[in-house]
Amino acid sequence: MPSTDATTRRMISSLPACVSNPASVEEICVDSDASRSLEKEIQSAYRVLHDYNRKLDIELLDRKKFSMKLQDFLQAQKDLLTEAEQRLEVVTQMLSDLIPFNQSIPNPSRSMKHMSAF
Repeated sequence: MPSTDATTRRMISSLPACVSNPASVEEICVDSDASRSLEKEIQSAYRVLHDYNRKLDIELLDRKKFSMKLQDFLQAQKDLLTEAEQRLEVVTQMLSDLIPFNQSIPNPSRSMKHMSAF
């Protein structure tokens, strides 16, 4: 699940102040019932944060893998482009060598113009 997990982010932002604010600890230390309640809330918050961090780790790994695949793909495309450019050079050279040779061959249709009247 991507880091855009709105539900998890909402849960994190709505954690009670006693869990997210260290200053509230002094008030709770006096009341043992409040401290047990706080412990449960802290455990719950810990699970939410731990799960969210795990999702972020997975997403980060996925993005790294995708980045590597994309780099490999781009390199392969660059290699194919280089090969195509080299083949184009060879064909262009062959064509430039062939044009003068082709022009030096006599055209038989020129010598047969007088026969077209038959």
